[in-house]
Amino acid sequence: MKLIGLEENTDYVKTRLKQYDFEESKQKQNSLYPAGIDKHSQKPIEEDKSPKVALNRKKRIERIVGAFLYYARTIDTTISKSLNTLSTQQSNPTETTEKDINQFPQYCATHPNAKIRYHVSEMLLKIHSDASYMNEKKARSTAGGYYWLGNKIEHKNKIKLNGPIHFLCTLIKLVCASAAEAELAALFLNSRKGIKMKRALE
Repeated sequence: MKLIGLEENTDYVKTRLKQYDFEESKQKQNSLYPAGIDKHSQKPIEEDKSPKVALNRKKRIERIVGAFLYYARTIDTTISKSLNTLSTQQSNPTETTEKDINQFPQYCATHPNAKIRYHVSEMLLKIHSDASYMNEKKARSTAGGYYWLGNKIEHKNKIKLNGPIHFLCTLIKLVCASAAEAELAALFLNSRKGIKMKRALE
């Protein structure tokens, strides 16, 4: 059993907060999204009509997304969905985008010691595939996947979910007609990625 994490994990988050002039909140932040945003609603999200931000503020948003994307891919996958949403807006960010981007760094500051636990296994590739239907603007959906190495037969007294070797969090390019169609699209994306990983493992 081994714990893998960024060296001085806490310092990485604090350094990024200081670098991008975030004032660390005195209250704990346990939500990745501002209050009032329902990411599980079946209704299309309304288009953002707030004013565009200036170029220097746009560059700041791009840098923040890039810095924390590294952190998400390295150690803390819980912020991936929030970053995925923001990354789709960073090319043309608005004041709402800028407001939303202030939340997840505070979440990281509240939970700075993320770690990944890996267990010995038979190294059989397993994937959980999932989709979130119509949870983005323009009636778009999101595909998600959790990839780990497990055993052929999982015993009740042994761990069933190992630390991830990869994860998928991406916007589905087409507009899905139903939740079932979104699930099938996610299954296709995860299977396509899984085939390459399976060949490498073989």
